[in-house]
Amino acid sequence: MEEQHNHQPAPELQPEMASATGGQLPGTLKLIDNGINTVRAKFGPLCISLVVAALGAFPFIVTMMFFAQSFESGISIPMIAAVAITFLLMMVVGILNNGAIVHLIAHRDQQYSYMDSLRWASRNIISIAWIGILTMLIVMTASLALIIPGIILSFYMAFSLPVLVKEGRTGLDALLRSTQLVYGAFWKIVWRFFVIIVLVTVLSIIVSFATSILFSVFGVPGEVISEFIGFLLQTVVGWVIIAAVIEMFEHRVAHKPVYDRANFGNLVLTYKIAAIVGLFVPFIVGGAILGTVMSIMSLDEPATYDGLIEQELNRQFETGSIEALEGFEDLSEEEQAAIRDFERQLELIAQ
Repeated sequence: MEEQHNHQPAPELQPEMASATGGQLPGTLKLIDNGINTVRAKFGPLCISLVVAALGAFPFIVTMMFFAQSFESGISIPMIAAVAITFLLMMVVGILNNGAIVHLIAHRDQQYSYMDSLRWASRNIISIAWIGILTMLIVMTASLALIIPGIILSFYMAFSLPVLVKEGRTGLDALLRSTQLVYGAFWKIVWRFFVIIVLVTVLSIIVSFATSILFSVFGVPGEVISEFIGFLLQTVVGWVIIAAVIEMFEHRVAHKPVYDRANFGNLVLTYKIAAIVGLFVPFIVGGAILGTVMSIMSLDEPATYDGLIEQELNRQFETGSIEALEGFEDLSEEEQAAIRDFERQLELIAQ
């Protein structure tokens, strides 16, 4: 996929980075307040995204229910194909829906409907997915170094999707532009992320808890309703966080309006190598987990009659005595006598 290059006359990036002070980001409470106002203004169109997400996930959920039941009668190839197809459908709908949500919130001052934003997402679905894949691969590679570098890089790439929505940059250019915007204000952005998530989450928990108490006081069986309200509050928290991210992005763009990939030097190559290595990370991690599991499974298990018979066959009397087998003394007298009889039979065969 061809990536967009936006070359503009600009000073060298490194001097700019060295002198960056981070600009004047809005305060945390201001970001929360603005985020809540944005969600309130776009609440109707945003609620449509919930319906779209449910419709996208429903076929997969139903298919998985049938798949779980099919274990008793055997798993068929058509069933596996159905699971794969419905999972792919859910992923595509998720990509389109997330792209539409970010586009809708990013244009909070314009009269965009959810369908307008969904059409934009459908035109840019490959770019949205590509940014997500690149981010995941690079962060996974960085996470190999004791996880913390991966967490740090995920913050540097937090503006990647807003970069696509607002500036039209795709692929690696979106990641580099996000890195440029975060640089110089990293700790300010991290702090705001942390405080916003904590405050808004605590607020949603309080509202959900208060709702549960209210239902119980009036004797209303509100477990399902309470769970739905909790889910809705968590979703709204996500929307508020997206709105805060976009507002921080806009302030950073005002502070660093110029972008040119040519000024990034070795960072471009570093990101490319990290993305390539990221392709192998699942195999590396999976191999390590599998090796650990196999190691644990290979530990000595409690001795059993069948297990000691197998040991006797494999060792071919290398122990010199049946009593030397580990766990022999834990068996019952009948089992010990049976193994001794088995040993005598093997000795007769050997003679």
